Amino acid sequence: MIIIFGFANFFYIMNLNALNAKDDSGKSVDMPYVDDYGLYGIANAVINAYLISLGEFGLDNYGNEAGGLNRFLVWIFFVLATFLMLIVFMNMLIAIMGDTFGNVQAVAEENALMEQALMINDYIELVNLGEIFKN
Repeated sequence: MIIIFGFANFFYIMNLNALNAKDDSGKSVDMPYVDDYGLYGIANAVINAYLISLGEFGLDNYGNEAGGLNRFLVWIFFVLATFLMLIVFMNMLIAIMGDTFGNVQAVAEENALMEQALMINDYIELVNLGEIFKN
């Protein structure tokens, strides 16, 4: 959550810088970096950062001319965000799955023996033990 909110804060600030920016001819251009999801301000930035962490990249507004020097900074932070968030989330997923696999493997032999004992118990009435063990 800290990483998502950190990158959301960056994109929010860069979005505010890009709003009402001027192009080369001095004409006012409204081209924000963060897409509008029908929410206001920071919520759009948080959703955008979360979507970046999932691998959903909305790059349409990153190449706009109104951004000026911020355009290159946004690209640097975009690459950093995709790398950090995807690597962190994939490592978390691998760690969770590895821990679960380790827990299953720790009790695998006991569970196998318990299943065998339950199957023997289910079919014990079909076997005539007196005849098998009479000698």
